[in-house]
Amino acid sequence: MNLQSELNVFNRPLQKVEFDLEWNQEQSNLVRRKLEKQIYKEKVKSRVFKIFGYISTLSITFSFLFC
Repeated sequence: MNLQSELNVFNRPLQKVEFDLEWNQEQSNLVRRKLEKQIYKEKVKSRVFKIFGYISTLSITFSFLFC
């Protein structure tokens, strides 16, 4: 087999793989929304834990001061 025929043999499957890997706009938007939702949930969780830490620190401080 010469080089040109080898290129033709591999070219078609490579084009199919490339086509399968390309994302359309709908898939891209879906992934973006999922990531944004996950980031938002993590931010909310972080804020809740931070507030809980402040409240617990204040309550321990007041319990030591007034007991």
